[in-house]
Amino acid sequence: MLEAIRKAIAWHDGSMPRKTKPLTGWRGNRWAPPFLDAIDKRLARRAREKLVAITGLTEGSEIDALLTDIEHTLVVAWAYRRDVDGAAFGGQLYHTLKAVREDPEYHAARYFDIDATTRAVIEEHYPDGHLALAATAPAPEKLKVACEAALAAMPKPKRGRPPASRYTCLDQLARGLAEAYHTHVDRPTRCWDDLKEIQYGPYFEFVLVIVSLIPRRLMQRPDGAYRGAEAIARRGIELLNKV
Repeated sequence: MLEAIRKAIAWHDGSMPRKTKPLTGWRGNRWAPPFLDAIDKRLARRAREKLVAITGLTEGSEIDALLTDIEHTLVVAWAYRRDVDGAAFGGQLYHTLKAVREDPEYHAARYFDIDATTRAVIEEHYPDGHLALAATAPAPEKLKVACEAALAAMPKPKRGRPPASRYTCLDQLARGLAEAYHTHVDRPTRCWDDLKEIQYGPYFEFVLVIVSLIPRRLMQRPDGAYRGAEAIARRGIELLNKV
C-alpha cells in the first residue's frame, strides 16, 4: 500500500534528542529499511480482523481501502514528528550550532545528519551562498564561519520549547484517523459514560486498535504527557468538525 509514499518517507523508531540537546545526530530521511514494513505488518497481523468486526466492512476491497488510508495517516504523522516536531527550535537550534562550530571537521563529514532547520540556518550564512550546500557537504573552515555568523545574528534563547507550541504529529494522527473513519465507515461520534467516566463506542474502539499498534513512547509529547486513544479520538472529532 502507498508504495511511493513509503519509499519517500521511511519508518523509524522515534528516538530523538529533545529540549536543548544538539540535533547533530538527527537521522534525516535515512532510517533502517526494516521499519519500512513495520506498519504494514502490524496492520495486517494485529488490526485487520479487529477493524472488520468494529466497522462491519466485509468486502476485501473496502477494508483494504480503509487500511490504505490508515497507513497514509501514520506515515504523514511520522513525517511531522520527524521533520516538524523533530526539527531544531529555540535553544535547541542555538546549541546545535554551537556543537557544529566546536567540531567543524566531524560535522562537515556528517553534514546531512544535522536536522533540516539547523542546516537551513547554516546555509543562509554560508560564505559561498545558500545554494552551495544543496547537494554537497561544506568545507570545515567555511562551516565554522557559517555557524559563527549564525550565532552572532541570533540572541541567546531561553531553554525549552516555545510557549503554546503543539506536538503537531498527534494532531495529524487524530485528524487522519477521523477522516478515514468518516470516509469509509460513518461520521465519528464521541460517546461518554458519565457514571463510569469512560469513552466508548465504535469510533473510540477503532482509534484504540490503531493506537495500540504504536509504541507508547511515540505517543508522548516533549513535556512527557501521554496522549492515548481517548485524547486522539476527541481531538480527531474536534478537527473534523472544523472542516
